[in-house]
Amino acid sequence: MGILAISNLLSKSTNFNEIQEYTELISKNVSRLDEFIHNLLEYYKIKRGELTIKLIDFNELLATLAEMYESDAKSKNISMTYEVEQDEEFNNDPLVIIVAIQNLISNAIKYFLLFNFKSIS
Repeated sequence: MGILAISNLLSKSTNFNEIQEYTELISKNVSRLDEFIHNLLEYYKIKRGELTIKLIDFNELLATLAEMYESDAKSKNISMTYEVEQDEEFNNDPLVIIVAIQNLISNAIKYFLLFNFKSIS
């Protein structure tokens, strides 16, 4: 995942500023991984029928997910962009939406090189 990609870049770098940047990215990704584990536990609550319906802000959600996958994409020279047009309120369980979008982003990065795409939008 992203942490492995960053640690690979870190092991090849001799530039102090790059090392510092990669270390900060690892720290961010470890925090996000911790959050992911928490979300995974919440997912199993959902499987048991325990939904938590909340207002979803797709701008905030996609910004968080884009940052989470940024290092993985960067390590593979992949440019990622997103655009949100949310005119209406959307209520759902945030975890269900997060898991679905994480799947989409992860698969896009995974198959990016296979299909020789230029960027992910």
